[in-house]
Amino acid sequence: MKTSVIAIVMAATLSTALHAAETPPESPQQRDARIAWWKDAKFGLFIHWGLYSQLAGEWQGGYYAGIGEWIMYKARIPLADYESVAKQFNRVRSLWCA
Repeated sequence: MKTSVIAIVMAATLSTALHAAETPPESPQQRDARIAWWKDAKFGLFIHWGLYSQLAGEWQGGYYAGIGEWIMYKARIPLADYESVAKQFNRVRSLWCA
């Protein structure tokens, strides 16, 4: 299930990125109309990620399913080790890199 959700999100993001590259810039009026539609349709999106996403549930050969931001606690990662992960953290790449 988790793999399916990740695949769907990745495909949608890639599709959106490819479409955006082909789409000419929108005018302020077009943007306002698009945002008005979005608000009227009651759609929203919240993406929550942080340093833990860099680890993708894995630490030193162990896999910790479904814990997300609790990995430091559940895997008992020492602060010094977690800080070394922070030095490698890339907020853009961590969305899709495991």
